Amino acid sequence: MLDPILKRLATLGVPCVAVTLPFMASVAVAETTEIRVIAGDQVIHASLNDSSASRDFLAQLPLQIELSDYHSTEKIAYLPKALSTTGMPKAMDPEVGDFTYFAPWGNIALFYKDFGYSRGLVKLGEIHPEDINLLQALPKVNVIIERSQP
Repeated sequence: MLDPILKRLATLGVPCVAVTLPFMASVAVAETTEIRVIAGDQVIHASLNDSSASRDFLAQLPLQIELSDYHSTEKIAYLPKALSTTGMPKAMDPEVGDFTYFAPWGNIALFYKDFGYSRGLVKLGEIHPEDINLLQALPKVNVIIERSQP
């Protein structure tokens, strides 16, 4: 849609860069919500995307749940309520730092190591890179997950 507009403006002698840059900036900005996982005096920060599953997760916050290690690859915790995955991809290939939801089991999975393609896994967001080692070092622990304070 933008291309025909730019072509028309160019035929009128209007500089297209001035039109393109503000438009692209508004398209490129994605909404994220900052959260934190609190384990005692340790805090892990993450940014959640603006998806139906993430919005459902945010609606459950604050949460007090048990976080435990799974296969020396990820930390998992079971949610009290299933998340909506409507309109979400049905599988993904998680990477280090991915904050995900595993729909078949109803748990969140926070990856501190790379893992393979997994059906039923939905990306909710990303753990801040500087907190990956802290996440990996956590023992089985009760945590509070809440929105970050401004």
